[in-house]
Amino acid sequence: MQPNHLSSIIMPDEKILGGENSSVEQGSISEKQTSDNHVLDAKSIGETIDEESKIQKLVDLASTKGVVYAVKVARSLGDYYALDRMHDELVDKFYEGLLEKGLIQKD
Repeated sequence: MQPNHLSSIIMPDEKILGGENSSVEQGSISEKQTSDNHVLDAKSIGETIDEESKIQKLVDLASTKGVVYAVKVARSLGDYYALDRMHDELVDKFYEGLLEKGLIQKD
């Protein structure tokens, strides 16, 4: 299986991974707009007191705006625990997707 098909396991839209087909990569959204947006999203998420809610918001951002964008937001927070937890959640979802598609088997 080719690597670019793996993104469809989580979401069928390749922009989730911030890949070649993402609107940011194609230039339909300027780098300045993306930069401003991730700072605003980071500010909004940073105001969240509950750590679990913060993680869920980052995972939701990864689903809607792409993993690359969500990582920029998490890094802007300066909360490396949140970045690590977001990574763990996304890896778990990806792993479950691989299992569901029958591409891997549980040991």
